[in-house]
Amino acid sequence: GVLYQSLFKENVNAFIAEFDISTGNVRLPAHSVNELREQPYSPQWSSDGLSLFYGTDFRTLVIRPETSGVERRVSFGRELSYPWWLVPSPDGRSVAVTAYDKDLNYGVFLIDPSDGASRKVIDIPKAGMVQPSPNWSPDGKAIYYKCRDREAADFFVVMRRNLETGTERQIYRGTLNPQELVLSPDGTRFAFFHRDPGAGKP
Repeated sequence: GVLYQSLFKENVNAFIAEFDISTGNVRLPAHSVNELREQPYSPQWSSDGLSLFYGTDFRTLVIRPETSGVERRVSFGRELSYPWWLVPSPDGRSVAVTAYDKDLNYGVFLIDPSDGASRKVIDIPKAGMVQPSPNWSPDGKAIYYKCRDREAADFFVVMRRNLETGTERQIYRGTLNPQELVLSPDGTRFAFFHRDPGAGKP
């Protein structure tokens, strides 16, 4: 009859710090995004570096221009559950996010920062589900994402989906699982995290 539960013993926050690209040094201490008023997730800069986007309480998108520091908060209601990996489009008119819809179907959705309206653009199969790590193409016309191969679950693929036509093109297929994909600003390279199962090291 004893109930066991896990508790967070530390606050989780996002921070901004100055970075010297010539030396690689980070100037500390960094300052928190919102002074721990609430737990932020997926902080992302806009493509012009002038606004910070992040989510909070899993229902709210926060947009904060660095010039004024005045936050704009947009609720995307209860249509989406467990949103993660917020990525603003190059023009700032959409935010891609991975989430579940009300029927618990998983995929990539676009959120309109003006009113919080959302629509699904990519379906991710539940079998062997992985974080798709969506990234916008530099022109904002396509989204790159990762999933398992629909025919062979041991293989991973990176796809490019044209949002105007719905057509897809395979960029990569293999047993390597590229985690937390981040596309370079010129759209020519991906940086990613990988853990070697054999060595047990990242």
